Amino acid sequence: KAGIIDILLSFGGTILLTLSFGFSVAESFLIGCVLYATSSSISARLLDREPDKHQDVNRFVLSLLVFEDLMAPILLTTAPFVLGTETFSVAKISIIFIGFVFFFTALLIMTLFIRRRKRLVDSLYRHPDAGIGIIGLILLFSGIGILFGLSEVLGAFIIGILLTELDESRYLRRLVTPFQDLLLPLFFITFGMSFELTDGLPIDLFFVSLVIWGVLSKFLVGYLGGKSFGLSNYHAIESGFCLGPRGEFSILFITLASGAFVTLTGIYIFVSAFLGILLFRISTALTNRTHATAQKIKKKLK
Repeated sequence: KAGIIDILLSFGGTILLTLSFGFSVAESFLIGCVLYATSSSISARLLDREPDKHQDVNRFVLSLLVFEDLMAPILLTTAPFVLGTETFSVAKISIIFIGFVFFFTALLIMTLFIRRRKRLVDSLYRHPDAGIGIIGLILLFSGIGILFGLSEVLGAFIIGILLTELDESRYLRRLVTPFQDLLLPLFFITFGMSFELTDGLPIDLFFVSLVIWGVLSKFLVGYLGGKSFGLSNYHAIESGFCLGPRGEFSILFITLASGAFVTLTGIYIFVSAFLGILLFRISTALTNRTHATAQKIKKKLK
């Protein structure tokens, strides 16, 4: 339910907002994709650094991030057809469909193998070169994703889901974290080099509306989705302040744009990441004030 609310508000609501400013359907779709996906890397790192964050809030936010990480590659795969950079044909759709079937079949088979051959798998990932083997698997599945016309991110995500089947996840984190700490900054550096500010900052009414709606939509997703997830009013409000930053998937959508659109969406990602981190850091204080105000209004209405 929370995932559907997220699609309707963050993606669908953004498309309607962009259309109301006179943009085309393709441009509105692209901006909707940029505003949809919360940054998993930023949000997960913030949650790791906030051990006092309530466990239910932590669980809900991570679950929603996983849902978004499943939906974003699908949007990334369909985006070229909507934007008109690729021609729609039955053959291409068939290849993409076969790719999805292959990925999930491979995930099922490998999951069953891990569960039935735990001793063998344990000896493999405890090997000194296990980290290189994991990177090799990620590159292999990413390449298969490209071969089928899918996003390479989907292949990497499939391996991430597969690795959760292993018992010693802490050991695996120690293997993967050095690669993550090296490659993630390089990813954002490359993004920063992809657009220029020679034409000035695109700060206008539309940009301000995007920033406000980006924060508001994710707050509503956190609150309404959190309530459907079973959170209390207080923790649902707190979840709404933890979903603000956009990041890696939004950047991947920018690679499909060109010209002023790259600058517009790039500056938006920077602003949303800054505001998202700030709101997360002060989420407890904001939640206390919001919840207290809501209680006062509720009493007056009674």
